[in-house]
Amino acid sequence: MLTTTEWITDLGRFDEVAPAWERLAATADPTPFARHAWLSAWWSAFGAGGALSICALWSGGELVAALPLHRRGAWLRATANDHTPAYRPLARDSQARERLAGALLAERAPIEARAVPVDEPEVRELLGAVEERGGRTILEPEHLSPLTEVAGSFQEYCTERKRAWRELERRGRKTAREHEVEQALIAQPRVLERELEEGLALEATGWKGRAGTAILASPDTATFYRKIAHAFHAAGELRLSSLRVDDRLVGFDLALLHRDRYFLLKTAYDENLRSLAPGLVLRRAVIERCFELELEAHEFLGPDMEWKRLFSTGHRRHAVWRAYPSGALHGVRYGYRRRARPRLKAAYLELEDAIGSRRRSRAAG
Repeated sequence: MLTTTEWITDLGRFDEVAPAWERLAATADPTPFARHAWLSAWWSAFGAGGALSICALWSGGELVAALPLHRRGAWLRATANDHTPAYRPLARDSQARERLAGALLAERAPIEARAVPVDEPEVRELLGAVEERGGRTILEPEHLSPLTEVAGSFQEYCTERKRAWRELERRGRKTAREHEVEQALIAQPRVLERELEEGLALEATGWKGRAGTAILASPDTATFYRKIAHAFHAAGELRLSSLRVDDRLVGFDLALLHRDRYFLLKTAYDENLRSLAPGLVLRRAVIERCFELELEAHEFLGPDMEWKRLFSTGHRRHAVWRAYPSGALHGVRYGYRRRARPRLKAAYLELEDAIGSRRRSRAAG
């Protein structure tokens, strides 16, 4: 059947194809991050300065493959940033992925996508199809995202972590013994605005607020997460988890429950009560609830961190993917990224280390 390529360049048209987009995303992506609501919220919050450019392939009136991109300068870049946990190409089958690769290369523009889960066969297949058609690709490691697979019993899971959790368990018992504790775990909000804003305010009081990385520190970021919360609440997938001590919010999760997996978007805890480890106590309780609900997994998302390792059973690899079409100019760009840039970076780090050593020697003298 004839396949046609459409480049969607405005949000109005993207909204028109929402039903077809949702049908494809439901079969091609196990996460919520390719959903129409997610991408629409992302573009509304972070799209300034770019031009929407979504590659969509149609066959028989049905969307069979797509890659959400936007143009910035000479590049086609993913509709993704630090707030995108994972970014995947969408395709109904192998044939659709091959045609998507051809449509992307025909545009004659380099492509950059971050947070690509590189171990997934479907992703590897698209990257291979790009190379088979003369494109050149580079994968640069980005981060590992921990996850906890919910398998067996919670008791077995706890037993394997008995030694690592000894202090955590002690603090949890101390909190329950000396304070009034209330938990709401993997719950649909009863009053969305109040519960969401209370959680965002808690996040802004901690180190993220001081570093300027809290959601409320940026109007664009706040807009994005509020849109996500409202859209996924309407779809029945928003979940909040909270820990209260003496009627005071001390731990909070903003998460999505999608296909029986708990996707942790943001978490926060009251740093003034660090001695009670409210963040870790909440995490243990949430994972226990995942077992009770017989979910498939708790997805931590984001980069690997020590506190996540206390609970995780595995991880996913993510990388930045860059693809270059054939041609002299793109060959120069590819060569620089592939060979020259790593060498320059290594030389810079070596120089920086030498300067640091010289300063330390002078200080010691």
